[in-house]
Amino acid sequence: MTGVTVEAEHWNWEQIPSHLKMTFRVVDENGKKIAESMNLDELKFNLKDRVQESISAVADDGIEQSGLHIWSFCRFTAMLRAKKQRGFQCESLFPAIVDEKKTP
Repeated sequence: MTGVTVEAEHWNWEQIPSHLKMTFRVVDENGKKIAESMNLDELKFNLKDRVQESISAVADDGIEQSGLHIWSFCRFTAMLRAKKQRGFQCESLFPAIVDEKKTP
């Protein structure tokens, strides 16, 4: 049966034994388990407030900017890297643009 493609819709996931399913675990900076689930969407939903708090803690330290008229995020990566060295554990944060509707 080499070279046979089995499409995802042909699997009956309920029949897969739990020991063969992926378990997702979130740990803190000390390796202590924060949460764990076999359902990634459920895990993300349950931790969304905690993630937002972590991101806000970084943004409150000078990353968030207001009143800009040009793209000026050249220092963004360096600031996150410095935060990560002090214990902030986040692999990928990207700048977002919010239209404050104040542009002349």
